[in-house]
Amino acid sequence: MGPITPSEPFNGPAPPKVSVDTLAALSEKYGAKIVQSAQQIHERSKRLVIGDGSSTSFLYMALAPTGASTTSLGHLIYAQTGGSVQKRLGDIMPGDIVALYEAHFKGHKGGLGLGNYSAVWGSREEPVLGIVSDFEAKKSKIKAYAVNQHPNSYPTIDAPSYKLDDLKSGTVKVFRVAEEMR
Repeated sequence: MGPITPSEPFNGPAPPKVSVDTLAALSEKYGAKIVQSAQQIHERSKRLVIGDGSSTSFLYMALAPTGASTTSLGHLIYAQTGGSVQKRLGDIMPGDIVALYEAHFKGHKGGLGLGNYSAVWGSREEPVLGIVSDFEAKKSKIKAYAVNQHPNSYPTIDAPSYKLDDLKSGTVKVFRVAEEMR
């Protein structure tokens, strides 16, 4: 699995290990606030560039008003490389942070033969960072807010979805935000 190396401000030390109950409490406390903040930024991004247009800037702007930590990505709750899950501490929840490192997805769009798709998100040095808005456990599908990855386009915030069963190579990590350390 690749290192967590996004640029400022998420370069602080990882928060200390916590229990599953504490992870659930963090989701309860911050999840809805983070999704609401990301949704507002998504709407504003249709009219103006958010921060410097990077996914790190988007993440910082979405987390800053919520009281969640902006010094690290938080507690690693899920990690998958290719088709192999390395870590799962619980369900992926709205408000979690998804990081995609050279994540190559390949599969079928829709269940009615609507066509094939193939997409690569992020790089080893600069992952695509997003905020989970919904997770469909049955379909193993993350819906998130993230900076669009279309070359030569205005850097708006999109709402892509990632089907974990379609991950062919690369790494997907999901983090639960931590409380701001004082």
